[in-house]
Amino acid sequence: MVKEYKGELLFLVIAMGAYVFMATLNISQNYSYFAVVFGIFGLIVAWKIYEKVDEQSDGNEKMREIAESIHEGAMVFLSREYKILGYFVAGVFILLMIVISSQKGFWIGFWTSVSYAVGAGCSMLAGFFWNECSDYRKCTYCSSSFRWREG
Repeated sequence: MVKEYKGELLFLVIAMGAYVFMATLNISQNYSYFAVVFGIFGLIVAWKIYEKVDEQSDGNEKMREIAESIHEGAMVFLSREYKILGYFVAGVFILLMIVISSQKGFWIGFWTSVSYAVGAGCSMLAGFFWNECSDYRKCTYCSSSFRWREG
């Protein structure tokens, strides 16, 4: 699998090396837009890996049935977890807004709180997508391991 993504891995190593170099020279703030570029690149790499796994066989009917049951339970868990997490994020949003606004001014407090909420939302969205992909793809791994074992 590493051979298939050698170009992407090389790019990631170069990107991390460039970031460490810029951080040591304290010039990384001048190039903060690289975070967006690397984020988009990371999404492209994740999509390519997902497409590669998605091409594989889903296994037999029993495997697909088990995967559907696991996925259903996982989605119930995520919905409950995200409901509680939503209350927590709202509480921290308000707390950040009050504390930072009182120290640094309203707009800095507001944008810090918004940044926190957007980051939490993106994290929750990533968890949702991971769950959507991984539950069904576990059949693919099981199916391929059975084919490998049978020769």
